[in-house]
Amino acid sequence: MLKNKTENTFRFVNRLEWNETEMPTYMIPNPSDAVSWGYFRNFTSIYLWNFNDSATAGECLNGSQMQFRIKTVPESIAFPNRDMTVNTVAATFEGNTTEWSAWTFSTGPLYGYCVYIHKNCQKIMVAQWDYNSSLPNCNNRKYLSQETFKPNDIHTINVTIFVPRGVPAGNTTSSVMTFFAES
Repeated sequence: MLKNKTENTFRFVNRLEWNETEMPTYMIPNPSDAVSWGYFRNFTSIYLWNFNDSATAGECLNGSQMQFRIKTVPESIAFPNRDMTVNTVAATFEGNTTEWSAWTFSTGPLYGYCVYIHKNCQKIMVAQWDYNSSLPNCNNRKYLSQETFKPNDIHTINVTIFVPRGVPAGNTTSSVMTFFAES
């Protein structure tokens, strides 16, 4: 996660969330033909999401045939409300490549992010600053800074690691974060 000097909170650079193998107990999907569901985990809460696939080809790339929703109310451990017909917000389709479809939310826990659904419908990526050329364009993608630098200027970026509840224990692969400056 990164936070630049103009942000108040840390934001995910690009974070993968995988679907749950089984539909969560007591879940009422919306749309009713949802094929994938899972949780977005932020610092303090978890939010249930679901989406259906493209009617043609059975992939998750054609946004005109898909609905993607997330709960706007965090899940309560004691009394989980998994009815996706209430307290949800629908995503807006932004575009697609051959591997990913891009979505944005006007409110809710994923507001301000680009959310990408993989074509196999088994994972989503939540991103803020990822300019990977394999990803479709997204209106919420932005640069860390838009300012013009002169000699001796400094721009501070804070980096932190966040491992939410529900992530399996074990080793993970390393990753490289690359920063580009352009004129």
